[in-house]
Amino acid sequence: MKRSIAEHRPLNMAVDPISAMAKAGGRLAAQSVADRLLSLTRAAGITLYCTSLVGGDKPEAEATDLSVSTIADTWIHLSYLINAGERNRALSVVKSRGTGHSRQVRELILSDEGISLADVFSVGGEVVMGTLRWEREDAARAEREKVRADWERRAHELELTRAEAQARIAAIQRELDAIEAEHLLLEQEREAGEAGFQDRRDGLRSLRRADADRPEEPSSDKGIKVGGN
Repeated sequence: MKRSIAEHRPLNMAVDPISAMAKAGGRLAAQSVADRLLSLTRAAGITLYCTSLVGGDKPEAEATDLSVSTIADTWIHLSYLINAGERNRALSVVKSRGTGHSRQVRELILSDEGISLADVFSVGGEVVMGTLRWEREDAARAEREKVRADWERRAHELELTRAEAQARIAAIQRELDAIEAEHLLLEQEREAGEAGFQDRRDGLRSLRRADADRPEEPSSDKGIKVGGN
């Protein structure tokens, strides 16, 4: 490895898996080799990628055979999650010195389109993956569609109710306009009647004053004697 590094002077180096060294020369020798390799690459400015198989009853435990994880800057944990008879791949970042990172477990998907990480999908505070996630997503989608359909139905009913209310308001407004027009006509007739009555009264007064101002004429009747000669 030292000769290859000196010959190629790489910027990146991958060892897959570094835990296999323990089978070649024992655990203590392998750990010493791993420590020297990390020191060598760090001094040369080489980014070192190492994979390590995690065994035991609890593969999710934060431990490796060579304890490389204690001196590594970033530790990415790949695992299998078995649930409801299905095995799903999962990825999480155990640590990453000096770098902000998520603490959530994400589903790792290998497909014809390449490698991708699914967004976290949780139900009742539990992250679900695989087929169970698809079923829960379908159920959640169906529930959203139901809520949306119910909202549209209620919105349509409210729109009809508003249209009916506006029609009633328009009818009431027309009735009020008719009442106002009739009231205005009645007021005009009343004013016209009062004006005509006042004119007739003023005419009678004028006639009376004219009769009062006319001089009396002497009477033309002659006396008639009744009886005797």
